[in-house]
Amino acid sequence: MAFSDTQKRQAFASAFKTFPTLETKRLILSEIMSEEAEEYHRQQRSALDIPNRPPWGFGLETESADQARRFILFAYNAWQKKQSLRFGVRLKPDFSGESRTDAGQPSLIGMVSIFDIQNQYKAEIGYWLGAAYHGQGIMTEAVRAVDSHAFDTIGMGRLYAYTSGENMQSLAMLQKVGFVTEGVMRQHTMRDGKWDDSVIMGIIRDDLGKDDLRTNGK
Repeated sequence: MAFSDTQKRQAFASAFKTFPTLETKRLILSEIMSEEAEEYHRQQRSALDIPNRPPWGFGLETESADQARRFILFAYNAWQKKQSLRFGVRLKPDFSGESRTDAGQPSLIGMVSIFDIQNQYKAEIGYWLGAAYHGQGIMTEAVRAVDSHAFDTIGMGRLYAYTSGENMQSLAMLQKVGFVTEGVMRQHTMRDGKWDDSVIMGIIRDDLGKDDLRTNGK
């Protein structure tokens, strides 16, 4: 879908009136609430213990639930300023086998973010997933849904991601949803206490439609 300048402004503004909720075959992606700080911390902390995991730039949220709560507040304030959208990733009850939280929604298992939004046109995308949920195609499904929302609903033109060249799962997932490798930035990101090279991958509006990149759940 092509957006006129007026449509882009209207679509962008609407994304920051009420936090959007996205659904796929297995997932609900929605706002992360402050009362979920304990689960946020527990799930992100679990990823530290993945055997033979690649280098990763962990946030302070892995240190304590209080730090996670601070981040959730930061994310809310950034959304109000139209700087980011940070979606909590949740498995629908039919696929998780778990009960709903007190807030009436499935438990948080990860996050997909679009942030550093510039000129209502481009943004960085980032993501993490609790250790127990790796290897099930969940992040592929979640990132594809957020990509579609960014391009089809908000009217953005470009998304990009940085990942370690050693993170083969992340690289493969990004390629699967249509990102292409654009280059390598040397000693770009602090990961596990040392400066690590980053592969930059991007997807632009013109890439859409080349393949069935936005079909949920595949």
